[in-house]
Amino acid sequence: MKQILGSVSSLIVGACCLGLTPLLSGLTAVGLGFLINDLILLPLLALFLGFTLWAIFTASKRHKRKASFYIGVVASTVAFGGLWLFKPLSYAGFAMLIGIAIWDFLKARKGAAESQIS
Repeated sequence: MKQILGSVSSLIVGACCLGLTPLLSGLTAVGLGFLINDLILLPLLALFLGFTLWAIFTASKRHKRKASFYIGVVASTVAFGGLWLFKPLSYAGFAMLIGIAIWDFLKARKGAAESQIS
C-alpha cells in the first residue's frame, strides 16, 4: 500500500511539474494555486520519488526480488530527468513506477494466497 501511495503521489506532483491543465485548474479551484511553483514542486517530487523507492526497496527485500528495485531506480531517474530532457520520457517513468507497484501488489497477493493454502 505504501508503494502505491508513493507512486500515485509522485505521479500527481509530476503531472503538476509537467503542466497537466486539468490538475492545475483543480488545484487553483480549491485554493492551492500557490503549489504550482517549481521551487515547491521539484523538491516535493524528489521527496515522493524517494518515498516510492524506499517502499519498493522494502518490498523487494521482503519478497527477495531485487529486480523491481533496480527497475524502480531507473523509472525514477527517467521520470525526474524527463522533466528537462523530453516530457514523454517522464510520463514513461511514472507509468513504470505505477506498473512496479501493481506488479508487487499482485505478487504479494499471490504469496499470501499460497501461504494460506499451505
